[in-house]
Amino acid sequence: MPPIASLRLLVSPIGSEPDNSALVAGLISEEDWAVRSFWRQYAPVVYGILDRALGSPAESEDLMQEVLLGLFAGIKRLRDPEALRSFVVASAVLRLRRHLRWKRVRRFLLLSKTGSVPEVPTTGVDGTARELLRRVYGMLDRLSAE
Repeated sequence: MPPIASLRLLVSPIGSEPDNSALVAGLISEEDWAVRSFWRQYAPVVYGILDRALGSPAESEDLMQEVLLGLFAGIKRLRDPEALRSFVVASAVLRLRRHLRWKRVRRFLLLSKTGSVPEVPTTGVDGTARELLRRVYGMLDRLSAE
């Protein structure tokens, strides 16, 4: 049986986080240190916004990963590196709004608790009623418009 690796917590010394300009430049060039630093600084911010709105830790964590993935992919759109925190918060709120809208539409369109359409019993064709209806329409067709 292979030995189990021990886990240890790596903590950065206080004040060692890069400034926003260096962080954005590192993210654009896909540097590992920048991704770790960005995650340390902004994952708690994003999670806090989502958890307050959703109230579900599991749903908040899933959505947080989607938000951060979108931020990593779209970091090149950031014009001012000093607005990084605002960019992160705005991205989280926009993604949250999309998620809530999707949940509302899904709940509205859901036809049953299981999502399947229940079978409704139908009666057979009533030949007598059909014949009577045909006669009524025939009489209505013969009436004048006056």
